[in-house]
Amino acid sequence: PQTPQLEDCGMVPWRRSSIALGLIAIVLPLCLTRAKKVKVNSTRIANCELEPDHFVGLQFTGGLVLRCDEDDNFGGWSGLATSSKGQHAVSVSDRGHWLEMTLEYSTEANHGAMPVSVSGAKVGPMRGLEGEKLDGKSLSDAESVVYDNRGDLLVSFERHHRVWRYQTPGFIDSKASTDSQLETMSRLLSDH
Repeated sequence: PQTPQLEDCGMVPWRRSSIALGLIAIVLPLCLTRAKKVKVNSTRIANCELEPDHFVGLQFTGGLVLRCDEDDNFGGWSGLATSSKGQHAVSVSDRGHWLEMTLEYSTEANHGAMPVSVSGAKVGPMRGLEGEKLDGKSLSDAESVVYDNRGDLLVSFERHHRVWRYQTPGFIDSKASTDSQLETMSRLLSDH
């Protein structure tokens, strides 16, 4: 028996290429907007004079200035959350991007652990409730990030005020979620 050809099923060759192009148009943007590893250069901040009246009880232990020349989306970091041991850090930008990295520490006499560099950095676009990339300043302006009691990340946004949850692990390439408590919080933020 003869194997049926696409033409026998009503598919003409130009339709095959149209279908292939359609699939590429759907899949390609998703591939191009996934998180990617980046090389982040860091410069250590050894000293910082804190005003005692403004920062009661805080002691500066160190900081880092971060630079990345290979990704135009690097920068504008608004919020920073660290894991309970301080080794894993997540930041959100006012341009709707994530920065995920590992903080490297050194121990110096009389100062304790001080951040000296970062490794394993990844940058990726934040996603909305349907998994879409957040476009436009009004939708992508992330302001703060914090771990909740479940270990997920809560992100608040400016302009179009809302709080969304991103499940961990895998938050950097996953879509946002919300629930009635987060929606109530978002409404309260929008009223002010």
